[in-house]
Amino acid sequence: MKTLQELFTHENPLTGNLAKVQVLERLASLLENTPAQDVLKVLDVGCGDLNLWYGSSIISKYGYKLDLYCTDIDSNKLKQANNIIAKQKWNDIVKVRSVSVYELSKVFTSETFDVVVSTQVLEHLKNVKKALVEIYKVLKRGGDSLLYR
Repeated sequence: MKTLQELFTHENPLTGNLAKVQVLERLASLLENTPAQDVLKVLDVGCGDLNLWYGSSIISKYGYKLDLYCTDIDSNKLKQANNIIAKQKWNDIVKVRSVSVYELSKVFTSETFDVVVSTQVLEHLKNVKKALVEIYKVLKRGGDSLLYR
């Protein structure tokens, strides 16, 4: 497992957010244990402006075996996310879509993702149960859900 210094660059603003640190540590562990020829398909629900990913070294270290889909409903945050993707040249790794957590299974096929990540989203939802049902529909059987408030 990577140390915090290995997960974060010197400019990362996330070092004070324990939930996000734990998500990145778990993802690093999953990616390290993913065979070189395989790709880990990850969904970030409520990605905002990619603050979980920008500033961490996850994409630069493991991008070759990461297929990342990021969803949110805030068009301004998605615009910022797309700017970051272009600036970081992550176009082949990160895909951003405007999708509500309540409609994940309408956009993505059942059991599509190896990992579903969601940080600081659940506490803002009116129907957490419905959101969780949608998340688990698109998560592969035996996949990892990293859901933090």
